[in-house]
Amino acid sequence: MTESEPEPVPAAGATTAADAPIAPRKKSDDRPTLGPEFLRQLWTANTVTVTVLAILVALVIGGIMIIISTPTVTAKFGYFFARPQDALSASWYTVRDAYLQLFYGSVFDFSSIGQPGVTWWQWFQPISETLSYATPLVFTGLSVAVAFRGGLFNIGGQGQAIMGLTVAATLGFVLHLPIVIHLIVALLGGLIGGAIWGFIPGFLKARTGAHEVITTIMLNYIAQLFLNWFILQGGVHNPNRLDAISKDVLGSAKLPRLLNENLRVDGGIILALLFTALVAWLLNRSTTGFELRAVGSNPDAARTATSAAIRRLRPATRTMKNSSRLLAKIAAKRTRSSNGRVSSSASSSTRWLKCSHESSRSRNRSSYAATAAMAASSGW
Repeated sequence: MTESEPEPVPAAGATTAADAPIAPRKKSDDRPTLGPEFLRQLWTANTVTVTVLAILVALVIGGIMIIISTPTVTAKFGYFFARPQDALSASWYTVRDAYLQLFYGSVFDFSSIGQPGVTWWQWFQPISETLSYATPLVFTGLSVAVAFRGGLFNIGGQGQAIMGLTVAATLGFVLHLPIVIHLIVALLGGLIGGAIWGFIPGFLKARTGAHEVITTIMLNYIAQLFLNWFILQGGVHNPNRLDAISKDVLGSAKLPRLLNENLRVDGGIILALLFTALVAWLLNRSTTGFELRAVGSNPDAARTATSAAIRRLRPATRTMKNSSRLLAKIAAKRTRSSNGRVSSSASSSTRWLKCSHESSRSRNRSSYAATAAMAASSGW
């Protein structure tokens, strides 16, 4: 058709392609199948649902492992098709007894009530030990979460905890202060010691691009070797002991016990819960948390953002410092509340810090409380 020829006019009553009615889609085409719909609902569920499902899956997998590792039970599966009730019954009672003993040993032993010679505080000894061991795990999950939300993997928790406990313990037996002031000074000293040790890899990451995994692992060994040397120095080493162990921390620098002097649970668990709420607010409701999340999501975009507050140097170093402070709080708490001294084997009790970074992939503030609850339920 040339430019001089007019466009054809549709006849009266004729329907063009644009005016043609669109056939409605069938509802059956939009309805997903059961499997994908279940996975979508599970993925978008709240953290409470995910936590409950995670615990149930862990119990099921643990039950399977118990059955497989019990020879008397696996032997009954040899004639399963002849008498399946034998294998099923043995499996049920074995798993049930195992989980009951786990509950009795970690929460409360009802069988101890009314027994002669058993006092009331012994009833609560299992939950006391669980909370005592769970407290550092709560701090660990929070500390790694702070670093992870800033795009960093803080693998140097061991070294930061060692430096924190070294400073806290030293202040605990060197200084002679009133009870409340001494405790605060020791805790702040441990916090500062761990923060300085975490500032080093954060600074190197921001200035030179040195990978924080490599630098923090190297600093772990430096901290351990420093502790081995420091603990043998005069004024630090316990003169009544031949092994490498420090003096006892004074009672004025120890956290108070919550229930009874015979129960180890102390104010550390309260500090853990308070820090859980504080970190949730910090990461999701504060300017500092926004900076950390921005750098962790896209460092290049955050560095070139119009806001002058978002820069790569300050969030990187501050992230490692904040993470290290929490790890140092763990060490200071452990020194304040356990045996009250430091030995050269302190690194063996902090190696669990390396294994908890996967639990920090929580995406909202409720996730941190769920992570802390999972850590507390797992024990140490």
